[in-house]
Amino acid sequence: MIEMTDLNLKERKVALYIRSASGQQSDKKNDQQEQQLQAYVRRSGGNGSISYKDIGSGSNADRPALKRLLDDAREGKVDRVLVIDSSRLARSVIKQFLIGLELEKAGAELIAIQQRVHCPHCGQLRNVQK
Repeated sequence: MIEMTDLNLKERKVALYIRSASGQQSDKKNDQQEQQLQAYVRRSGGNGSISYKDIGSGSNADRPALKRLLDDAREGKVDRVLVIDSSRLARSVIKQFLIGLELEKAGAELIAIQQRVHCPHCGQLRNVQK
């Protein structure tokens, strides 16, 4: 398990990926995720971040913010991607793995801040204990 103190975000190009399912509460849930991720960035020494927000099902591959995030990672604009947990990327573990691999190929590291199990085979998914 990787402790929060191991994840210094100073000097990093940090992206926050936020997704909630459709519905009346989706904007509120996205705001809550973003606040938690921004607080994590501040506690980890980060100087700022870029937010990528989608509303819709994690089983839908057509998500504009996720596509922009992957493009930005490929262009070197992002080198750390934070999510609340890996289910925000996709509901399918296989799709989570494939997104993690895409980020890894682009040189970006994926961090799920609320999961407590290290997943070494999900791209560079690093799970940390709160």
